[in-house]
Amino acid sequence: MFYLAPNFIIAIRILEVLVGGMPREDLQTALGLQDRKSFRERYLKLALTEGLIEISPTLSQRCFHINQINKKRCLSLKRS
Repeated sequence: MFYLAPNFIIAIRILEVLVGGMPREDLQTALGLQDRKSFRERYLKLALTEGLIEISPTLSQRCFHINQINKKRCLSLKRS
């Protein structure tokens, strides 16, 4: 058995709720987290650092999306 830190579990949950490109506010709401600073510092930075998600700038706001490698992994898991 292995242990996953709570922060990492939330980072994995980001992959579950992330649909297309989502702004931080929508992603945070989908996860049911309220504190903006805590979300950014504890979860979003971890997901970005671990390469689970990427930032894609748009004209009006930054959006987060699953990177291509993880998108393929998620699709293969859904098929099995």
